[in-house]
Order: sequence, then structure tokens, then C-alpha cells
Amino acid sequence: MPNYSKQKGDRFERQIVHMAEALGLKAYRHFLSRSPTSDACDIVVAGREIQCKKKASGFKRIRQWMQGVDGVIVGEDYEKPFVILRVEDWLKLL
Repeated sequence: MPNYSKQKGDRFERQIVHMAEALGLKAYRHFLSRSPTSDACDIVVAGREIQCKKKASGFKRIRQWMQGVDGVIVGEDYEKPFVILRVEDWLKLL
């Protein structure tokens, strides 16, 4: 029986790898990305380990924040902040 969620995630990982390769970056899917016992990253782009998350919806708030800006920096109390960028923009920075 096919696992559509897994297939969707696999396609998304391949999509990001192909986008990076199109810009001349070394990128590949990590060989343990689907191991149920591994916390390994999903892909590696220019030596950086990346987790890929694809959802039908659920990032609506982030999409709203991204309207008209190049990126968003988010943070929580007592935690380090992180940056949200569009993939194309992030890849160009590498």
C-alpha cells in the first residue's frame, strides 16, 4: 500500500535538490533521510544539513509575514532566533 505522505516528502526533497543543482551547488538527498530510527537530515546542500518539511497547509501565518519582505527573523524567549527565507533567496546566498 503506497504511503502518499512519504512520496510527497520524497518529491519535495528531490525538488529542492534539483533547485540547488540548477544553481551549480552540490546537493543530494541524505541516505538516512527515511530511516525511522535516524534523526539525520533530509538533504545536504553546499555542505549544510537541511530538514525539509512539506504540508498541504499550516504555514499560512509565515506566508502572511513574508508578504512584501525578503525574510523574517523569528525568536522565542530564551532561544536563539532563526531566519525564514524563500528557498531561491537562500540558495543564492550559498
